[in-house]
Formats: sequence, structure tokens, C-alpha cells
Amino acid sequence: YQRRVHGTLSECLFFFDMHAIMSMESAIFAFTDSHSDKDLLEPVSVWRTAWSREASGRLMPGNPKLLACVHKFLDFWESVELETARTGPNQTVHVFLRNIPPQYEDVHNCRGGHFKMRAQTVAHAHSLWVFISSCLALQKIPELSQLCGASLAKRSRNLYVQLWFRDSKDRVVLSTLSEWLQAHAGQWFSRCQMCPHKYLLATLQQHQLHQQRRADASTHRCRLLLSSNQVASNARHVVNERPQAPFCHNPYVIPGLKLDCHGSHTIAPSCTDKSGRFLDMFG
Repeated sequence: YQRRVHGTLSECLFFFDMHAIMSMESAIFAFTDSHSDKDLLEPVSVWRTAWSREASGRLMPGNPKLLACVHKFLDFWESVELETARTGPNQTVHVFLRNIPPQYEDVHNCRGGHFKMRAQTVAHAHSLWVFISSCLALQKIPELSQLCGASLAKRSRNLYVQLWFRDSKDRVVLSTLSEWLQAHAGQWFSRCQMCPHKYLLATLQQHQLHQQRRADASTHRCRLLLSSNQVASNARHVVNERPQAPFCHNPYVIPGLKLDCHGSHTIAPSCTDKSGRFLDMFG
């Protein structure tokens, strides 16, 4: 088990300083191998989120996909190792507690935020991710009841490790977590930033409103086009089915008058009887 983990980490960190790599790997091995046969106090879920780039150039998150739910630390480490290797650019792998989904709008996350830790190298980022996710699964981080999960975000140029918490206004919890991160993982990140989710939610809501407006405008244009096509089709149908007037039909024909071939009235030859009434010679 240790050789397999060692080989995977060595492949990831091959191009970096070997002295730093060996010191980081030794610390990680000593930590993970001592807990490999333990049951987790509560199940841990592993997720992945794919981010898509919009026309404006902004990255927007998609729906998270549940990959595994584990109860033993060895199963947890195998799942995290496998899914981290499968995570590509513009994707994020998550480790969350209590079946909480890694979404900003979730009821457990909407009032909270996360610590965003940026590592200087890929080696530091992976070491930080292994340490933070393992401590979270083994419940070795203070203020655990206020924690939701951890994430490794892969971007085209950088790697970020995030630690999610429930309440962004609890200054005591934030101070405790910040001090713990600096004391136990400060050697692996160059900057740690606290990001409240309310600002990210406002951006997501604005984006969704813009998308809805575009969809409504497109639907309105389609309806207008269909309506105009239907009106034109009905007009053609009426023209094609208009009844033709019969030849030489005139509702105002006066008795004793006949229509010639041009439709004008002519007086037909007639005579009168003894009473003075006109008699049509043709009738």
C-alpha cells in the first residue's frame, strides 16, 4: 500500500526538488499509514465538479457528480488518490462530510465560505490536498462541527486547495481555523484567502438571470416567427379557396332586362298584353 502511494506521488512530483519531495512524502506516509486500518467516525463522500467557460470568459460551475461514499480510511485514500488523478483542467475534486453536496447554494454552504489556499508548486498543492483531506476525514481539524468539506481546484495555470465552513460571520471559528492552517499546513501554501459564498452566490444568480433573459428573448422571437408564418399560411389558404363569382351574375337585374355578353343591361324584345303588362317574347 505504501509503495503504491509512493509511486503515484513520485510520478506527480518527478520534476521538482527531490529533497523537498522526500521530506513531504515522509510526513504524509507517517500520517496516512498509521490510520490506514481505521474506520471513519462518519462517512465521507467524494465528488467532482466540471467548470465551463462562458462567452464572457468567466468560469461557471456545473452540477457536482457523486463518485464514492466511504466508511474506512483506506477506502477513502484509494478513492481520493484515484479521483484526483482523473480530475483534469477546469475541474474540482471534493471531499465532504455528512453527504453535503459541494454547491454554494446548498443550505449548509450558502451562509458560509471557504479558505482558498494557493500553493507555489504542484508538489506543494498535492501535499496540501492530501494533508487537508486526510485530516478532515479523520476529524483532526478543530471546529469540525462548522466544517463542510475540502476541495482541490485544478485550473489551467494554478492549483487551489479549499476548506469549506458553515458560517462566514463567526469570527472565533475563522480565527481558530486560520491559525490551525498556518501552523500545520503553512509550509505548503503561499497565500490563504477567506472567500464568503454570498458574493459567489450573487455572481451565480446574476449569471442565471442573464441566461434566463436570453432564453426568454429567444423563445419570444421563435413565437413571433411562428405567428408570422401562420398568418402568411392562412392568408395564402384564404386566397386559394376564395369562391369565384358565377358568370353574368347580378343581383340587381330588373325584370324585362337581359345581360349581354359584356355584362351590360339590354332591353329584350317584348310586347304587352291587353292589361298593359310586358310579355317577354322569349319566355
